[in-house]
Amino acid sequence: EKKRLFYRPPHGLQNFTMAAVLEENGYVSVLADAFSGDPGIDDAEFHCHYLLSMVRNGSVLLMHSPESDNHRSQTLAALDALIPNLLNEGYGFVTLDAMLQRENKFKMTNTVVRESQTN
Repeated sequence: EKKRLFYRPPHGLQNFTMAAVLEENGYVSVLADAFSGDPGIDDAEFHCHYLLSMVRNGSVLLMHSPESDNHRSQTLAALDALIPNLLNEGYGFVTLDAMLQRENKFKMTNTVVRESQTN
């Protein structure tokens, strides 16, 4: 079976052109349902608590990786606290492929957001 390719549109926005190109190249757009604004908030405890309050069975969490200049380094500290808490609450971690195969109720199509009209 061919491996699926996943793409997260920047800022969760995608126009019709992006959707068409992604589909032509075999990509599936995926959005997260739990996001704590980690690029702009340097507080690991906040991210951990906020994401714990948002997560549900089947959730896709979005966290940004740290950069070489130490920007977003709070992500690592947040994950150190978040992962054990999620495991203690009975959650597990799976790939998107595994989640979508298990659920088998998600239609694998690209989500489209209309471009805003500019004058």
